[in-house]
Amino acid sequence: MIDHLIIGGGIAGASVAYFLKQSGAKVAIVDDTGFENPASFAAGAFINPVMGKPSKFKDFADEAFAFCVCFYSQNFPELFNHCGSLIYPKNEKTKEEFAALGAYIPSPYELTDTPPLGAFFVKDSGLISPKALIDAMLEGVDRYEAHIERLEKEGDIWKAGELRAKTVILAQGAVKSIVDEPYLHTQLYGLWGQKSKIKTEANLPYIISSKVHIVAIEGGLGIGATHIRTEEPIPINRADTLRLIEEAREVIDIADFEVTEEAGGMRSASIDHFPLAGAVYDSEKTIERFPSLIHGARLSSEAPSKYEGLYIHTGHGSRAFMLSPYTAKLLAEYITANAPIQKETDPARLLFRYFKKKL
Repeated sequence: MIDHLIIGGGIAGASVAYFLKQSGAKVAIVDDTGFENPASFAAGAFINPVMGKPSKFKDFADEAFAFCVCFYSQNFPELFNHCGSLIYPKNEKTKEEFAALGAYIPSPYELTDTPPLGAFFVKDSGLISPKALIDAMLEGVDRYEAHIERLEKEGDIWKAGELRAKTVILAQGAVKSIVDEPYLHTQLYGLWGQKSKIKTEANLPYIISSKVHIVAIEGGLGIGATHIRTEEPIPINRADTLRLIEEAREVIDIADFEVTEEAGGMRSASIDHFPLAGAVYDSEKTIERFPSLIHGARLSSEAPSKYEGLYIHTGHGSRAFMLSPYTAKLLAEYITANAPIQKETDPARLLFRYFKKKL
C-alpha cells in the first residue's frame, strides 16, 4: 500500500515527493512519459526574483525565491549554478522608473549602466539543472510508468490503475486533470515555452533575463522564453527559434551560430497567477450544501466540500523551478501535519471564482 501517490513526474510532482518522503511515508510517483519527457525538461529552470512593485503575488514570489535559493544551496549545491542574473526591463520604461524597482528586489543587487536603461545584476539568482534535480529529488521514491485515465475510491483507498494509495496528489501540469471538476478546467490554462541551444563563440559568465532568457552552455548558449498562451502544444519550428535568437542579440553579441537543439513544453498557469497547492474540492457537493453560493453568497466559517485524500499541486506557470519547492513544502505540511494552507494557493479561491462566473 502506498501512503502518497503523485501523478506527474515534472518539477511539481518531484518537489512534493521530496518533502513527503521526509516524513518517512511510502511515496510513489507515476508518469506516462517514462520520466524522460515531462515539460519541465524543456524549462530554462532560471531562479530569478519577480521584478516590479509590491503586490500580493510579488510578496508571495519573494518568499518563494528566498526559500528556493536557500533550499537549492543547502540540498543540491552541485546542481545549482549560483552565477547571478543580469535583468533587463521587459517593458518600455524611463531610466528612473526602472532604477526605482531596485528598492523591491528581495536580495543583494547592483544596478549597472548597461544601455539603454541599465540592468540589475541580482547576485542570488542562478540556474538549476532540470533533469538532474528531478532525479535527485526522486531518490528513494518508487517510480511507475503508466497513463492514469481516472481515479476511483474504494472506502478510504484511491485506485489509480493498478496502484493503490491512501492519498493522491495531482501534479499533471498542463495535462487536463483526470478529476472532472469544471473550476479546474476553466481556471487553468496552458503556456507554451520554447528553448533552443546554439553553438557560438559568445561568452556569458551569468544568466541574462530580458525578453528572453540566455545562459551559457557547453559550446554555446541556451535561449528560451515562455511566450504563448495556448490549449494545445505548438510544433517546434525554426522561425520561433530564429526570433528568440534575434531578441537575444539585443543584449548580447552573437556572431556566427549553429542551432544544435530545439525543445518545447506546455506549462500550467492559473487565471490569477498563483499556483495551486491544496485540497481538491467537490463543486457539486459544495453547491448541494451551500446552494446560495450560486447566487453570489460567500462562505464565512465553513469550508467547501472536498475529496478526502485528494490534493493538487500545479499552476506554477513559467516559474515552476522557483515556486515549486516553496509550495510543495506547504502542501506536504498540510497533508502530513494538517498545517493551514495559504489562501493564495488554496484551490478554493478558483472554486468560488467559478461559482461567481456562473452568475
